[in-house]
Amino acid sequence: MTVPRRGVAAALQTPANSGGIPVPMMSLRRSSLRCSCVIGAAMFVAPGVYAQATGAPQDPTALSLEQLLNTEVQTVFGASRFEQRVIDAPASVTIVTRDEIRRYGYRTLAEILQGVRGFYVTYDRNYTYLGVRGFGRPGDYNTRVLFLVDGHRLNDNVYDSTTVGTEFPIDVTMIERVEVVRGPTSSLYGPSAFFAVINVVTRSASSFNGIEVDAEAGSQGMRGGRIDGGHVFDGGTDVSFGASAFDSDGASMLHFPL
Repeated sequence: MTVPRRGVAAALQTPANSGGIPVPMMSLRRSSLRCSCVIGAAMFVAPGVYAQATGAPQDPTALSLEQLLNTEVQTVFGASRFEQRVIDAPASVTIVTRDEIRRYGYRTLAEILQGVRGFYVTYDRNYTYLGVRGFGRPGDYNTRVLFLVDGHRLNDNVYDSTTVGTEFPIDVTMIERVEVVRGPTSSLYGPSAFFAVINVVTRSASSFNGIEVDAEAGSQGMRGGRIDGGHVFDGGTDVSFGASAFDSDGASMLHFPL
């Protein structure tokens, strides 16, 4: 379930001490509220969607040939719509794991993608736009990149657009890994899969240690909080949930030279 967010209100004003010369000002306020709940059983989950690569990273130069042959390779689901090893995928694939998200302090999907080779992010104080290999048309709302959550399409059916900033419906603390598949894959997914496919894999209920709660605050009236958790029942059914809220007053006045 996704709760809609409030947008950004902007206004033009003329200050009293400006001598009659209009000076644009903007009052920026941004809020978002996200809530998600995932209930799944093994018989309903697509193969490979929740697959995880285990084992601590090792220096490959210190391994023997036998150890290299037995080294576990990460798997990807979004490249061919079934689980396969990254080295067997017919595309250039980058996987950002939950450990990397925590290590680098990413707070939004946009920040995660900004750290991926060939991707860049722009922000117009309303929404965040994703650019790929130097192409990113303003006002495009990410229609040329297909976004998936656990293999399910996230782009809307009207404009084929989606959001990747603080308004993204899944909080980063609920993300197990992000699969970035470069190149066109419209033959598999249809429209929007032109520049890349981004598959966001959420955490399984067993990865939670009870309920996790945190809060944050910052400059310009920024405040937020989130709560998430999960539980595995005896019958094999698992339930995970997450909810987060974000609000910011933004810059009260922005002055632009005439």
